[in-house]
Amino acid sequence: MNGNSSKQVLLSVLGIAVLVVAVVGVSFAFFTYSKAGTKNNTLTTGSIFFNFTEGQAITLTNQFPIDDTKGSTLTAAEGDNAVLTFSVVGYDGSGTGIDYTITANQGNSIAEKTRFKDSEIKLLLTTTASGVTNNFSSAKAVGTDGSLATGVTLATGKITATDSDSQQTDTYTLRMWITEDVVSIDDNDTPADGDSVYTSTEFGNLYYSLRLKVDANTSGA
Repeated sequence: MNGNSSKQVLLSVLGIAVLVVAVVGVSFAFFTYSKAGTKNNTLTTGSIFFNFTEGQAITLTNQFPIDDTKGSTLTAAEGDNAVLTFSVVGYDGSGTGIDYTITANQGNSIAEKTRFKDSEIKLLLTTTASGVTNNFSSAKAVGTDGSLATGVTLATGKITATDSDSQQTDTYTLRMWITEDVVSIDDNDTPADGDSVYTSTEFGNLYYSLRLKVDANTSGA
């Protein structure tokens, strides 16, 4: 009898260990600038559920630099997908919670075009979710907190719901625009000193692309 109990305890411990290993390091990624997203990336393991759902991709065509007041109030207008809305959904039946981090990473390159510098693009991430550390809750240049080449942390959050009936949904809205410090001049003019001065031909050849990534793991893992 004691032997069977010991085996049951051992199996339970192994089960928990497997559950943790299955969750640690799980990543969900999608492109959010170059095309519309269609994927729901879902992890279901035992009593843990985690879902990262993308919305319409941000697609700004023939855009010019704008100030932060305008950029911060961009709306999702027909034919101009200036706003990306996405959700992080989940619950953890173990009661420990699921920590997650949202990062911005470099997206696809476009042949024969030149990529904007990170410092020339601004982001604004808004959410009504509680318990979120939001690095871009105010308009900031991407380059302020690092390069997309190494990943920029936009926000960190925690799923605290303990069952499917009370699953938690954290919804975010991302806006992205060209900083007003970028200047385009006529091709016949001589560019002034500065990293953000482009001739009209150079400006017309610029692009920017990023992808969002969510890393999740059980709390304390």
